[in-house]
Amino acid sequence: MAYFPNLMRLSVDEIIFKTHGLYGIDYSQEKYQQYQTEAQEILVTELKRRLEEKTRDIVLDLSFWNKEYRDEFKTMIEEFGGRWVLVFLDADKEQLWKRITSRKAQRDGQDLADRTGDSAFDVDRETFDSYYEGFERPFGEGECVIKVA
Repeated sequence: MAYFPNLMRLSVDEIIFKTHGLYGIDYSQEKYQQYQTEAQEILVTELKRRLEEKTRDIVLDLSFWNKEYRDEFKTMIEEFGGRWVLVFLDADKEQLWKRITSRKAQRDGQDLADRTGDSAFDVDRETFDSYYEGFERPFGEGECVIKVA
């Protein structure tokens, strides 16, 4: 995004990191769901504010794991006069798992001061499998599909 200064990224993980610090280090794991809910509310408020301003393009860094969740944001964006683009990064299951384990190894090798909220949450294989199986791939939603090699 450094190459596209007009883009603004909104992320629940980033909001949690900025307000509460690192998962499992600055706050207990038991607080994660509460903080996620709070961050989602902050994100929606900020999105609406930015949509009203109409000065920047916004990247929503969210899971968008099911159609209902995606439609909720599409409707909100349209109600504020925005135009949405759904980009689906299509990668196979094992490739995604390798990326998760690689990010965890990279994160664990960093000093605490250099860490961000982007890979703070530990995902074990069982949780990953559950998330993967529960994900509803977009189809016929106006999505732009990018095949990740």
